[in-house]
Amino acid sequence: MRRGNGLCKRPFDTKGYTLLELLAVLVILGIVALIAVPSVVGSIEKTKEEVCRSNRLELSKSYKMQLQSEGMEHSEGTFNTFLLEVDGTPCPEKGIFTYEDGVISCNLHSDDHNDDADEEDNEVPYL
Repeated sequence: MRRGNGLCKRPFDTKGYTLLELLAVLVILGIVALIAVPSVVGSIEKTKEEVCRSNRLELSKSYKMQLQSEGMEHSEGTFNTFLLEVDGTPCPEKGIFTYEDGVISCNLHSDDHNDDADEEDNEVPYL
């Protein structure tokens, strides 16, 4: 005579993971994500600023060459027409460009930190 239906051949199933093991993996992944996400976001922001700066320098050179080749003077209308002829968006975050004193600046990615460095160079160092 047989006892039982044969379903309980092994009292413990050794296949799979325990809840504790799964929680440990999730905690480790969470810690890695907490470290990695801010670093990646910072790198993306720096890259956007560099792209905008590079595009501004290139546009500035192109605009000056266009003014010289056509014998024109700078005006807002001329600069706006020049920007409309540019393919794509020069600023990755769609900033607004302005042209002042031979320099193209972006309202989102300005070079104000470079002005602070120039001011520090003029000061007497603390001894």
